Amino acid sequence: MDKQTESYARATNKEAISTEETFKERSTGGVGLKDEYKTTSTYRYGDKSGYTEYQVQKRFRKVNYGGSVSSSSKDKNKYLK
Repeated sequence: MDKQTESYARATNKEAISTEETFKERSTGGVGLKDEYKTTSTYRYGDKSGYTEYQVQKRFRKVNYGGSVSSSSKDKNKYLK
């Protein structure tokens, strides 16, 4: 924080990882297992009169609709083949 202008800048980053979650494609109805990585970066700049916020989100997703499924996944998702 700048004491002369009372302005500030802040940056935050968040990330989330999920693996082998059941995924259903809305348009085709296909069911599979997904692995996903999401990251969100938020930048906020402001002073006593207000602030401006800029947010960037990125998502990387891999979906497996068939092929081999591990035995632990078969137990969790018995209807998947």
